[in-house]
Amino acid sequence: MSRPATAFQKVLDKVGSVFSSTETSRSQHDSQLDDKATNIFSVSSQKLYSKLSKMLKIETRSKNLKMELCNDFGVWGQSIPNLESSAFVKEFSALLNTQINNQTILQEKMERLKLSLSFVNEREKKQKGLITAKLKLEKQLKEAKAKFGPNASNTILLNEKAEEVDCNLQVVEQQYIRSIINDLKDALIDYAYSMSAAARKQKIQVVVLSST
Repeated sequence: MSRPATAFQKVLDKVGSVFSSTETSRSQHDSQLDDKATNIFSVSSQKLYSKLSKMLKIETRSKNLKMELCNDFGVWGQSIPNLESSAFVKEFSALLNTQINNQTILQEKMERLKLSLSFVNEREKKQKGLITAKLKLEKQLKEAKAKFGPNASNTILLNEKAEEVDCNLQVVEQQYIRSIINDLKDALIDYAYSMSAAARKQKIQVVVLSST
């Protein structure tokens, strides 16, 4: 019974077809294969994880500066002799404080998102390794069939290895997809809800500030 194709099977089939042409054009086709693999792997969960880590460090520095600014506005507002002007500055300080609290919540959600990406990345690395192995075996198998024939022991062995890798790829791909659906999706939704709630809070305080 034939096995169902993986999500990358069509890509692999297209890449594999490169090797069905004449021997003289093989180097050109190898270059196309490398380009295809590069396109597949150009953005990874590891890359996203690294960027999130950098963002979180920047966010922490930004939050610390905002806290200092918030405190300074509060102190300065108390020293203003005009009550209306003092109230306005104090309201702005309160708005900054709300923004800081929202930023803290969003940073916590982003930390969860980063953790989820690390789980996804474990599966993705295995998937990429198997895809690379699959591409290599497809090339070797095509060459073996052309050189030794489809019934040669070397060709049969390569075919068995390709089937084994294909089976493992299907399993790992399912694990990879589940890690996205079951964990990463929840983290993304949680962050989106928190971001929406933060925007609503700040909108209310802007209205209050405008009426002061």
